[in-house]
Amino acid sequence: MIDKRDITYYTIAMRYTTETGEPCNPPPHIMERLAMTMSALHEIGFAMDVIYGQATDKTFIKMDKEMNEDA
Repeated sequence: MIDKRDITYYTIAMRYTTETGEPCNPPPHIMERLAMTMSALHEIGFAMDVIYGQATDKTFIKMDKEMNEDA
């Protein structure tokens, strides 16, 4: 049996920064736009797991490494 933790999923990670790379808050309409996007994708048969909140640079770098280790 395949361990679900070993299955890969297409993943998009994004973070908000200023032009100089400093953290900043997302625009106030971000949740509305994400909901619209998810709804449109769901209509054509896609399901999504979405998490959001604050993350450290360490987490972002870890995701980048894992997502590109076989690239």
